[in-house]
Amino acid sequence: MGNRAEELLERIAVGIEKLGDEPEFEIPTAPPVCPHCGKLNPTIKTDDSAGTGPMGDIFMEVTCMNCSHSWFAVPQGWVNFTNEPDLREFFERAENGNSREDH
Repeated sequence: MGNRAEELLERIAVGIEKLGDEPEFEIPTAPPVCPHCGKLNPTIKTDDSAGTGPMGDIFMEVTCMNCSHSWFAVPQGWVNFTNEPDLREFFERAENGNSREDH
């Protein structure tokens, strides 16, 4: 094998080994449950604010319409749509028990 090919193979091996050294982290997720009354997927209201910032740093102050308590909610992931019909279809499938993977 030529020196160049051997060198490339060694670089590939080193790169693969470095990938194994990358730290892994998990972001905990939870179902949409009110942390005060425990109601699953409660109707909530938000106080719209005119704040700005990075999409990944967004949070909302919400109030549960079941128990009237407020808390802060932080989205853990995003499903984005470029138009309203696709958004409606996503929620219709979710209501029918289809998972996000079907999107």
